Amino acid sequence: MTRNQRRQLHKLAERVDRVVESDHRFFERFPDRQHRVRLASQAEIETNAIIEGDKITVAPDRQVYVVVKSIAPRTNLRLIIVGPRDADTDLPEDLAQALYFRAWGVAR
Repeated sequence: MTRNQRRQLHKLAERVDRVVESDHRFFERFPDRQHRVRLASQAEIETNAIIEGDKITVAPDRQVYVVVKSIAPRTNLRLIIVGPRDADTDLPEDLAQALYFRAWGVAR
């Protein structure tokens, strides 16, 4: 990773941390949940582009989402996915879980 990329990631870190904190609060409010789907923040999209070395190309009728899995208190895994624009993100646990495993390419 180049010095410039590290600098860019550092600039994005605070914005990404705020979004990650919202995931923590979600799972604290809903302790029976382990999965969540939400819109990806611009900071997450930019961070992903730096790390992956490639921007996500999204068609006009598509949008970038994040599927979050809580694995322990305040410890989450996040997957960036592309889906239909304006898709409902207020999914019940079973559908959010299915989407998480689908994003990993795991049949469940």
